[in-house]
Amino acid sequence: MNKPVNEDDHEIEDLQREVAGLLLEYVYAPLLEDQHVRGVLPAPEGAPAVRVALGDRDECVPSRLTMYEIPLGAGDELRTSHDVVALLRAAHTGTHIYPSDRVTSVMGMDLYLVDPGHS
Repeated sequence: MNKPVNEDDHEIEDLQREVAGLLLEYVYAPLLEDQHVRGVLPAPEGAPAVRVALGDRDECVPSRLTMYEIPLGAGDELRTSHDVVALLRAAHTGTHIYPSDRVTSVMGMDLYLVDPGHS
């Protein structure tokens, strides 16, 4: 049985759609350097986050893609879709040192759980 959807859930879903729409621009134009958006997904189980897969323009082999989970919340406020893009760029170009509890895998891709306080 599905739980009832409240106003906050609708806001999160709207923002996830907005982020996906903005990131579609980066499927053919690089988001940064040679990295293109290869996929955008909502986080599982209604989590207030979005997952973005990056890789070379024509790459589709999961093990050659990198997935980032970006939280949509910023305290009591939601981030904008442009904030999410900025966090994604910062996370990908950063030092790439993540604690083991912030790295996992999903669908054959490395998944990095981004902590905006450390990006």
